[in-house]
Amino acid sequence: MIGLEKDAKEEVMKHWDQNPCAFQSLEVTPEWFEREEELRYKDQPYIHSFIQFSRWWHKRILEIGVGVGVDFSQFARSGANAIGIDLSSHSIGIAKRKIDLENLSTHLVLADAENLPFISSWFDLVYSWGVLHHTPSSEKAIAEVYRCLKSEGSVRMMFYNRFSGMGLKLYFEHALLKGKPLTRLSKLFRECQESPGTKAFNLRELKKLFSSFQKVEFEYFPYDVLSLNRRLGSFGCLAVLFPKRLLSWIGVKARKDLACI
Repeated sequence: MIGLEKDAKEEVMKHWDQNPCAFQSLEVTPEWFEREEELRYKDQPYIHSFIQFSRWWHKRILEIGVGVGVDFSQFARSGANAIGIDLSSHSIGIAKRKIDLENLSTHLVLADAENLPFISSWFDLVYSWGVLHHTPSSEKAIAEVYRCLKSEGSVRMMFYNRFSGMGLKLYFEHALLKGKPLTRLSKLFRECQESPGTKAFNLRELKKLFSSFQKVEFEYFPYDVLSLNRRLGSFGCLAVLFPKRLLSWIGVKARKDLACI
């Protein structure tokens, strides 16, 4: 079993080394980082209100899965004592370039979310946006997050929502159009969505995943707001009629209470 998990993790690492999140450029320049940051927050405008970067001034924060460092740099600019990890050495290299260009003070570490190289009860916040559904054991990763959080420390995370617009798109493209209507959504996410083994959760599963935490809250977010607005055009006002529970991403806020240590 350990060997299988190791192989699965190596496949995930290989995928993100070859395809760093949002990276489609042959040259890493300040202009590219500026464009990427602008696009990210136009496409996902809810990130700022969900995370509240400035709230973590002088706090110890850990970002799991820094990607190219867009959110990570926000924490650093806001004065947080920021540490970021990623399983991909390529991503770490790109994020480090961004941090160096801005002359920010942070630490970036090549590390595995299921085996965090940090002491217990250290961080005020652990943040991870669309990452922990890619690791083979999300349960191990969340247990490590809990261990590393201070009492009354917080998490802010996002996971894929299985029964959602994203799931429907996968089903239409990779099951229905291919004459395989009985294919399970979990199989489609695992085999067709980004790195091998990707998972998507329903609300019941996320409640179980965060059962050790207190004050757990969930929030639903749409994927790719810019593309959605382009497709809807003048009918954009109809988006409010779309059931929230069918939106593609689920945000999780939770806390490790003093009474739980």
